[in-house]
Amino acid sequence: METPPADRIVVVSILVLLVGADLLTQFQISHAVRTWLAAPGLYAPTGLIGALVGFAELVSRYRDAPWRVAKTPPGLIFILLNAAASALALYLFNTFPDQLHAPSHPVMRVIVAGTGAMVAVRTKLFTIRQPSGSDVAVGPAFILDTMLSAVNRDVDRRRAQDRMKKVAARAARVAVATYAKAYDFLIASLGAFQNLDPDVSKKLADDLRGLLDDQKLKDMPDEVKFLIAGYSILTEFGDHAFDVVFTSLEIYLRLPPEAAKTR
Repeated sequence: METPPADRIVVVSILVLLVGADLLTQFQISHAVRTWLAAPGLYAPTGLIGALVGFAELVSRYRDAPWRVAKTPPGLIFILLNAAASALALYLFNTFPDQLHAPSHPVMRVIVAGTGAMVAVRTKLFTIRQPSGSDVAVGPAFILDTMLSAVNRDVDRRRAQDRMKKVAARAARVAVATYAKAYDFLIASLGAFQNLDPDVSKKLADDLRGLLDDQKLKDMPDEVKFLIAGYSILTEFGDHAFDVVFTSLEIYLRLPPEAAKTR
């Protein structure tokens, strides 16, 4: 499956930082650069790395629209929380370098603080078993997990509204035909993705086929079947690919039978 643009940005950014750190470590850097690295300005790149880590987590949770999620208030709060945690880690490194075994090189200190802060914040001191059988982590992780859960719920509610409007509108437009007629086209559309993960491809194909074969779903209205298929495609491929697939499907379904055979 092709790597989403957001994933590539995060990976490339981290690689650039690592390569830059290696170059600065191997070669002598000027006194002016050393002075800047020791100054408060050091917190800006550290916070940026932390923000990228937070954004990468949002990408993993909301593959279909990471940029849109990142611009929502809860998404921004989560990214800023990651940036603040990284800045706090750098402050602790600078304040207690010996006790925390902080890296001596300022660039490595920035990278470790930027990428490792959220790992430290997720630390669980111990776990309490509830009478209901659930576990409650005691420590910094409890605060982070609570906030992340709240952010996820809020972001998911906001995204659900957009997704329902988009998929419902498209399903209503293609429901002029039966889902059975559209099935072959939807399966064929998976071939447009050259690097589609085999497991994702199989799952999507099984989901689409299940809308025809599953006894519990066979009598479901065609518009509802298009809704289910639309959500599956939107989740895996994002807004743009979803629009392309359903626009092409709409054209295909509106073709006269004779024209469809000759195309």
